[in-house]
Amino acid sequence: MRKGNWVTSLIFLVLQGICSGLFAVFFVGKINGLIGLGGSMTGGLKFSGAGAFFLTLLYSLILSAVLAGLYLAGAKLLKGQVRFQEALSIVSMRSVILVPVTLVSCLVFLISISAGIVCYYCMGSLAAVVFLMVGSRGIAEVNSDRRIYLTVGVLIAFVVVFFLFASWVLPSYVPSSVRELSSLGGIMNSFMP
Repeated sequence: MRKGNWVTSLIFLVLQGICSGLFAVFFVGKINGLIGLGGSMTGGLKFSGAGAFFLTLLYSLILSAVLAGLYLAGAKLLKGQVRFQEALSIVSMRSVILVPVTLVSCLVFLISISAGIVCYYCMGSLAAVVFLMVGSRGIAEVNSDRRIYLTVGVLIAFVVVFFLFASWVLPSYVPSSVRELSSLGGIMNSFMP
């Protein structure tokens, strides 16, 4: 972590984004399967698997950079000596465990949708916290107690940012035909007494 090798960090972050994109493709596939039950009338309402993959990859990289920025700011606040490359290395340690957890979640998702989602979010979050704690040991001038406060504070801030970001970008996953349909429904409801 102290070497701050940004190339290795970036490789793991991209791998994690690719695996998350794969999970999004499986998720969109299941949604499209349900939409397909409506026959030809719902054909235009299907989600794009390729769009979901690339959006998830992009959003994963953005959120990883935000998490690294939060670690950098938190460490500086606690008078730790860290550079952005080192903060990126901490975040990439999370990616090391999230890659296999995400792949396992994809397999579980194919068997059971709800179990796959629980595996992806719960097991992924727990494993990520453990690896972030281990990665934060490399921050100079921050003792073990402060590392716990740092990681907990960063994770709380990240959860808030994640939900704000997710609410902002969620419409980008929805096909334009569905957005038009929902806006048409809103217009029609405004005319109803």
